[in-house]
Amino acid sequence: MNIEMASRLRELRRKKGVTQEELANRLCITAQSVGKWERGEGYPDITLLPSIALYFGVTTDELLGVDRAKIDEALAKYNDESNRLRHLGEVEKVIELWEEAYRRFPCEDEVKYHLMYALYMRICINSDRLEEYSKRIIELGEYLLENSTNIDWHNGAAQVLCFLSNQLGDSASAQKYANLTGKYYTTRDELLAHVLSGEDAVRHCQTNICTLTDMLVGNAQKMVYSAKYTPRDRIRVYEYCVSLYNLLFSDGDFGFYATRLADCYRELARAYAALDDEDGCVSALSDMTKYAVMYDTQSDFHHTSLMVDRLENKVESSVKNTSANSCKTALTDLSDSCYNFIRGRDEFIKLKSELEQYAN
Repeated sequence: MNIEMASRLRELRRKKGVTQEELANRLCITAQSVGKWERGEGYPDITLLPSIALYFGVTTDELLGVDRAKIDEALAKYNDESNRLRHLGEVEKVIELWEEAYRRFPCEDEVKYHLMYALYMRICINSDRLEEYSKRIIELGEYLLENSTNIDWHNGAAQVLCFLSNQLGDSASAQKYANLTGKYYTTRDELLAHVLSGEDAVRHCQTNICTLTDMLVGNAQKMVYSAKYTPRDRIRVYEYCVSLYNLLFSDGDFGFYATRLADCYRELARAYAALDDEDGCVSALSDMTKYAVMYDTQSDFHHTSLMVDRLENKVESSVKNTSANSCKTALTDLSDSCYNFIRGRDEFIKLKSELEQYAN
């Protein structure tokens, strides 16, 4: 056990005026266990740390005798490296990175959250280790739901566990986790839109508008996936989705949302392929490529479109939301057999070549 923590625990106990046995009774453990901790011969179970800290009226960091500033600095470096690896599509390395962080900082909720999310991202891409990773995801997620005071990590855990349960065919659990988050009209972001004022309110409302547009498109996609829509109806739905983004970013300053447009045009291409419409399919793939390249070559800038003109596009924030670069995803999609009927066309060959230039 960390000698500094052993000394700190002994100091806190004596300052509170309790015996080892009294502390042990409070924690439902033996006095011998407390004695080992204070001699540096053992370490409290990680689940006990919050209770011990609460009992003595200190933070877990203070209990562990750690330097908060140094931890925050280390976590910032882990986040930066994680973002870089995710943008390159190196999901396995992202997992390894957060596993290392977890070994160093097992008490940090932020580390638990990122490790949980990395594991879930991996099974979304490839489900070959679904059973193994699911157990850890549920363990980490349940811990965050029960113990984390950070609303983003709490809701993020509920979201991941909801989607995972649905993927595992456990509809009851999926609905249970979904119900742990608030209804839209009682969410933090919606409530803040009503209480902020001035420029703070404008920026917040514009951020909400972006999020809501993304939610509308996401629900439209789910609608199409959940029922047997005809190819022509799918085309109408995705053209509607494209029009939403074009209305919001009227100056063409899509930034992060360029990858969403690439996704929409990929679905349009598939719908045209189902109709054996060569020209429609090639046109949609051309737009998919255009926006995939736009996303992967984006830089930091200030939006100019009226509805988002208080917001900045930050590449660092963008890559947090993707598991691979957009061109790599688009290039992988071109290998699908649905495009065999246009594979020999010059336009198709040129699009594939362009994507290969930017796919990492």
